[in-house]
Amino acid sequence: MFTADDSLERFIALAKLAKLKQRLANQRRYPNVPMERIAEAATARERATAYTAECIAQELYKRQPAVFCPDVQTRFTTVGHIVDRHIQPGDRGVNQRRALIERAETFASFSPFDDGHDNTEDYQGIADRLNSENLFTFQRALEIGGCRTGATPTIPFTPDQAREMINELGHLQQVIRTRLRTIDRVFSDGSHDHIEGFHIERELSSVSLRLERKPADPTLARIDAEARERKESVERAFSGDPFLE
Repeated sequence: MFTADDSLERFIALAKLAKLKQRLANQRRYPNVPMERIAEAATARERATAYTAECIAQELYKRQPAVFCPDVQTRFTTVGHIVDRHIQPGDRGVNQRRALIERAETFASFSPFDDGHDNTEDYQGIADRLNSENLFTFQRALEIGGCRTGATPTIPFTPDQAREMINELGHLQQVIRTRLRTIDRVFSDGSHDHIEGFHIERELSSVSLRLERKPADPTLARIDAEARERKESVERAFSGDPFLE
């Protein structure tokens, strides 16, 4: 059975992989670093950053003592408070939180905290995307008195609430992304952040193997599938470019 502990262990491993690959790229930067090393570091960083979705779904930021270092804990808690206003906290809301963050992260690049962020004023459209049909179904059933006993309450987003959600999720992701790139602290327990300074490739293999042995994870499977789709899309776009032949 997949548990919150599995999610935490996987996030720790993903963060370590990202930092190790960044350190490997940094060490080989001069006089020359192969472009694939830089690309691998960026891919690992985005993979770990995207996994914050599962950390939110499993409410890891609510654990005591705190799992994350103070700055990261603040960002997780801010997003968590927003989610709690729309989806019931606790184990029963895990799947709903997971689905909500999956929809919201599509728009995270509109956050002003995102490096090179995009611009939009269509927060009504974003709110409509965040509010899945089952949210409205619950509201409608509540209005007509047909809500089932024990149903999990979900409250639709307004445009202003959608803006807040996107801004803060983007802020969280950018903080994680930056700390992984600069090999900075993410967790409250220093052992989770520690990476090998000399035998980097050996530790990379060890952490990768440990990650592969963990239980199946639908969130990581989705993240990897989406990354493959983006890569294939880029390859198709450039496959017919005569300047690259």
